[in-house]
Amino acid sequence: MQHWKTSATFAMVLGLGCAPVDEADFEVALRSGWNVGARGGLSGALYTPVANGTIGDGRSLLVVLHGCSQSYGNLQTYGNWVDTAEEHGMVISLPGVAGGGVYFGCWDYYGGTHSRNGGDAADILGHVNALLADPSLGIDPDQVYIAGLSSGGGMAMVMACLAPDVFAGVGIAAGPTVGTTAFQISSVSTNAGTAQATCESLAGTHAGDFDTQLAAVISGTNDYTVAQGYATLNAQVFANIYADAAGGGALGTASLAVESLPGYQPAGTGSVRTDEHGTRVASISATGMGHAWPAGSGSGYEISFVARQGVDFAAVLADLFTSGNRRVEHDAGMGGSGDTDGGDTGGGGTTGDDDGGTTSGDDGGTTAGDDAGDDAGTTAGGDDAGDDAGTTAGDDAGDDAGTTAGGEEPCEPWVNAVTATISGHFSRFGVHPGGYGAADITYVALFSIYGMNTAFTLYQGTNGAWYHDPANLPGAGCP
Repeated sequence: MQHWKTSATFAMVLGLGCAPVDEADFEVALRSGWNVGARGGLSGALYTPVANGTIGDGRSLLVVLHGCSQSYGNLQTYGNWVDTAEEHGMVISLPGVAGGGVYFGCWDYYGGTHSRNGGDAADILGHVNALLADPSLGIDPDQVYIAGLSSGGGMAMVMACLAPDVFAGVGIAAGPTVGTTAFQISSVSTNAGTAQATCESLAGTHAGDFDTQLAAVISGTNDYTVAQGYATLNAQVFANIYADAAGGGALGTASLAVESLPGYQPAGTGSVRTDEHGTRVASISATGMGHAWPAGSGSGYEISFVARQGVDFAAVLADLFTSGNRRVEHDAGMGGSGDTDGGDTGGGGTTGDDDGGTTSGDDGGTTAGDDAGDDAGTTAGGDDAGDDAGTTAGDDAGDDAGTTAGGEEPCEPWVNAVTATISGHFSRFGVHPGGYGAADITYVALFSIYGMNTAFTLYQGTNGAWYHDPANLPGAGCP
């Protein structure tokens, strides 16, 4: 079963009093990535991260559609986007509906007749095309995702159905099902078969792209605006569509530990639908949440249809879409498609190999089949997929330094190695090209992996920089 790592906030890390740079200056510089303007006919807020993308050929893009009686500014102010954007190298776009929407600022998800060439759907596709065409953003077209709240969630589902070739993943928060009307929100007014037929009809010749699309849905137990049953129905619709597109049987089902998800005291129940490569659909019922976008930023009441306490849905989507994207090649050691068969992805995120079977996985990424792996990650059964520390098959007791097959001494391209907690490593941070951290990873990502109290090793290369993964050092793989 997939468990997503908790994302840290910069405030938590910077508030320790031992940051290597001026905290206020760094925070201001980091959050200056917001820009408001018109792109492709839609005006809204855009966050461009300093960080580069972590998979594929560029940054990812998440377009998030606001709900009725809500503005993109509400989402920008309260939505808790920056840490997720920086951790994953993800551009966040929050467009506003054109012309004030059809009802009270709502997106026009209504009914089953939508076209790429007209209405809100054409506006959204034009917006995405404008962002893809901007070289300064560096967006990988294979990493474009869409999500939304309420009418925005309904519109996100329409777009995922209408253009599965464009959107590799969809997130729906309290959104009605495709094909429903404005007056069918308070109770579930359709069924999975009808909604599936509508969705596949919208896709037309692009229906084959459902084979590589991912989906996640969420609703709150205190939501009495949009029927909570729509979330369950939406998850079932996508699970059926994805299974049919793959030409196989029904997807597998497993429980999801909501309390382990990113956010502030997340609680609830959840499930995942899986195929042989991992999670395809995630479904979450958030305890105590009303009709709101789940920001998971901290304590406090819901404001402007944004829930501060609970699940951080943006982080959930970014983790799921990044680790599970079926349209890009993943680096060795990362879960998702592109790895060999072997089952679901465990907590650490490496898939099994041909012999090793299903990945048990822990937070460090240890692959099943190793006799005694450690938190740094050990590869099982001769799999090509690597791990953070680089221990290969054949070692009975892997360690942080990495041991080659057969017990030989490893090549050590580093000149120094230091093991400490994240606060102990602050003096070595400051060189990551996408922000402060080691040369190959931000300290937000390190915090999400290790927290404050778990020690880990950084390796210094011959260039003087410090690295988290020794495989990334200059001279790695020396003969």
